[in-house]
Amino acid sequence: MQGSKRVLIVSHGPFPTPEQTRVEGGGLRCWGLARGLKDNNPGLHVTVVHHESYSRPNPTTESEGIRIATWNHETIAAMAREFDSVVVSYCMGEAAVRLIRGLQSHQQLILDCYVPIFVEVPARESSDLLREQAGYLREFPTWTEPLRRGDFFLVASAEQERFYRGVLSAMGRINPLTYGRSMLLQVPYGIDRGDPVAEDRPISRLVGDPSVKKVLWFGGMYPWFDARGLVDAMARVNEKRPARLVIVGARNPFNEQPDLLARYHEFVDYVNRPEYKGLVILQDWVDYRRRGDWYLDADLIVTVNRPGEENALSWRTRLVDFAWAGVPVATNGGDPLGEALIASGAAARFDGLEPAEIAATIGRLLGDDATTSAIRGNLARFKRRLYWDVVTAPMARVIESGERAPDLLLDLSTAPTSTAASPGRIGKVVRLARKVPAYLRKHGPRATAAMARQYLARRLRIDASGAPGRRPAIVAMAHRLDCSGAPFVLVDALAEMVDRGLSSQIRLFSHPPVHGSNLDRLAGLGLTTTLLPDPDAVPSFVPGDVVLMNTTGFSHASRSAVLNALDRGIVKKMFWYVHEDAPGRIFDPTETAAIRRRINEGKLEIVTLSRQARENYRAHFGTEIGIEPHRVDLPERYRCVRDPSDFEKIRFILPGTFLDGRKGQHAILYALSAFHRHHFEPDRESYREFTLSFVGIEDDWYSRQVVRHQRILGDRLILHPKVSREESLEFIREANVTICYSQSETLPVFVVEGMLAGHPILRNDCSGVEEQLEPGRNGFLLDTEDFWQVVGTFERLLNRWKTSDDCLAEMSARSHAIAMKQRANRYETLIDGLRSALLGDPTPPPRPHLLRDRSEARPRFQVRS
Repeated sequence: MQGSKRVLIVSHGPFPTPEQTRVEGGGLRCWGLARGLKDNNPGLHVTVVHHESYSRPNPTTESEGIRIATWNHETIAAMAREFDSVVVSYCMGEAAVRLIRGLQSHQQLILDCYVPIFVEVPARESSDLLREQAGYLREFPTWTEPLRRGDFFLVASAEQERFYRGVLSAMGRINPLTYGRSMLLQVPYGIDRGDPVAEDRPISRLVGDPSVKKVLWFGGMYPWFDARGLVDAMARVNEKRPARLVIVGARNPFNEQPDLLARYHEFVDYVNRPEYKGLVILQDWVDYRRRGDWYLDADLIVTVNRPGEENALSWRTRLVDFAWAGVPVATNGGDPLGEALIASGAAARFDGLEPAEIAATIGRLLGDDATTSAIRGNLARFKRRLYWDVVTAPMARVIESGERAPDLLLDLSTAPTSTAASPGRIGKVVRLARKVPAYLRKHGPRATAAMARQYLARRLRIDASGAPGRRPAIVAMAHRLDCSGAPFVLVDALAEMVDRGLSSQIRLFSHPPVHGSNLDRLAGLGLTTTLLPDPDAVPSFVPGDVVLMNTTGFSHASRSAVLNALDRGIVKKMFWYVHEDAPGRIFDPTETAAIRRRINEGKLEIVTLSRQARENYRAHFGTEIGIEPHRVDLPERYRCVRDPSDFEKIRFILPGTFLDGRKGQHAILYALSAFHRHHFEPDRESYREFTLSFVGIEDDWYSRQVVRHQRILGDRLILHPKVSREESLEFIREANVTICYSQSETLPVFVVEGMLAGHPILRNDCSGVEEQLEPGRNGFLLDTEDFWQVVGTFERLLNRWKTSDDCLAEMSARSHAIAMKQRANRYETLIDGLRSALLGDPTPPPRPHLLRDRSEARPRFQVRS
């Protein structure tokens, strides 16, 4: 019977059930599809599943006749095989690939193409285009493989239908068997039939003054939205009539992608400028069920899209929700739904995107009740076409029919063939081989090997983790293996583990990016590095594994997957070597409680680098926390104690990429420029000449800002791009004072490197200050909260009469002595804990007197499919 069909809808994020107060667009869309299908055919058995990392206590297991469950990377394939029809986004990464590879030949697959990922990723305008390009190429196969298996494809608009017709045509899915058949179904993001009912006036409460007009921006601040011009425009509007801009949910708590976070932080910095004080009100994400209160309390809702290919293809989720609320909306359009609303008189178009033009439109709408009333009426008529039961009707029909794509049903063994025309496998191999030399010349041997391994793993269905049949191991997980401090520490700890006879028990996994120098060193240790394909992927564990996670920089989903493997008894024990401070900013209350429980059960140990970080983690979790300082050593040519003559000129250095500004480069630049203006220029005779070097300049917004402001110090500011560790050490050797003004680091590696090179240090109070700074003896303390104290510290150090060359030479000697003691660290607490957990043997074997020669070892790594 058609009505008894079983349908599975897969989401990454959670659904709007009572225990979930925060939900995002993907989970809401899947829930809307499920409800629409049930409305069209109540006999369907619909199940929706989200990733288990979003589980909450007392979870809802059924609502409105829809079953709710969870999945993880190990269960998703087997779960999907139990259903007649499976609905999943084609761009869900490894999870979608695993699911699809596990489907049986008779199962119907409907791919949700609502997100045009092929243009959305480029539209992020990454600060690191090379990294973004590498990620794009890495993810690309995980998007195209599902499209080769899909029976039907859900799109949001006619524009998306044309786009995906081209995509499918290029992939051979529009072929003689499918030509003229409608595989593309227009199923946009929809809305509920019920209208919102206001139970509160949250915006009015925030604004306080009933005479003030309330303009609302609701939703994340992504690269394809640009609200800075809107802020400028609101300042103009406010000059003529009292008005406030309320921004709700600018930061998406479900997405930690660095470029998206950077855009959010840039915007926060922008609205906090003095001239906008009191004009903009920022509000965190709100309970999904209460969003209607915010919509209905606004006089006008606004959204500003960045023109481009992404905008021309995207069906704006937030715009759909605004239509549901029936509140007047102003937009610049360019997107399919925005244009449709404007054409129907259900939204207003900005006169232009210049602040004056945006201000003119907002001012006109806030003062024209007749126009806004007409928009409300047109919205009420327009939104009827967006009801979930209406938009899902085509989808319900194909599920009921069980129809499949004819080209997927063809048995090619019965089709006529021509040996002359058929390329065959040999032909494909030959063509692939011809491409290798050009790829090798362009990308080098390591990238070529990675691409080849990834291709073979994908074609041969290889699980590069080697999990089936292997013995329990120490599974070391790196969030990246680039040239930053945390990967350096992990590689150093692994080298010590190998020296202690544990090489055969180690399995190493890393997310990209990776750097060749780390791969070379690991290969020299005899360790193979397995690359995980996407940020949420985790290794395939076997019962008895002991996990070592390096840093907290993993995605929420991957952290949860490891913790759940711990609960299921697959992972025997987990050691978390954390390099970040401020645990309250890293772990939300739910994750904190889950981690605390596992620590108390003896399944998890957190190990920090410094005493201050240990105390902060103790206070946060209320449990015992371990401590294991890293070991930093430099080749002898970089280690020295400096003579007084070396300090006739001060050469400051602050290494590290800019990321989201957490290393404090901007504060240091502006403090040193303030010293230059207020002290150095009026009295040059009293001060040493100086330079400031930043190492790690990229194409991100923070780096660009420094480049634009370079003239405030002129030739005294030296900017170096992101370089290898060896090149960075050369810059440190050339400098003579290291600066650390970090907001979250723990025992920064670059500070120890500077100390070994004989640098006095200027350091703030981020974790590890007790281990690295003796104020007045090897440097000076910088006040994180007091900008002018930092300026004063520069004045004190650079003043010849206040801090002599001899004094700085004494600081150099003291820095060097402190750092030399840390060379004795051997990670013994961490390694003994790992050994004991894996082998049940707390006593380490004696070290070998002679270590094998690794000089001829060749780099070895693999890519997990």
